[in-house]
Amino acid sequence: MGKVCRVILILLALHVWPFALTAIEYTQKDRDILIEIRTKLHEIDKRFEQIDKRFDDLKIYMGLLTTITIAVLSYVMYRIHRIEDKNDNRSYDKIIIAMRELAQTDPKMQKALKVVGLL
Repeated sequence: MGKVCRVILILLALHVWPFALTAIEYTQKDRDILIEIRTKLHEIDKRFEQIDKRFDDLKIYMGLLTTITIAVLSYVMYRIHRIEDKNDNRSYDKIIIAMRELAQTDPKMQKALKVVGLL
C-alpha cells in the first residue's frame, strides 16, 4: 500500500511540475483589480482603526460610569448608616429618660444611675 501511494505522488508531481515552472503573466486588468483590492483593504484598515478608537472611548466611559456608580452607592450606604445611628441614639435617649423616671420611684435604679453618671 505504501509503494502505491509513493508512485501516485511521483506521477502527480511529474504532472504538476511543468505548470509550476511556467511564468504567470499579468494583464492590465489584473493589475487594476489588484490596485482596487489594495485600496479597499486600506479603507477597511481605516474603518477598523475608527472602531478601535470608539472601543477605547467606550472603555473610558465605562470606567467613568463605574466610578460614579460606586460613589453613589457608597454615599447611599453612608447615609443609611448615619440615619440608623441617629435612630439608635434617639432610642437610647428615650431609654435613659424612661430609666430616670423609674429612678424617681425605685431607689435601686436611682443608685445605679448615679453610679454611671446618668442622674
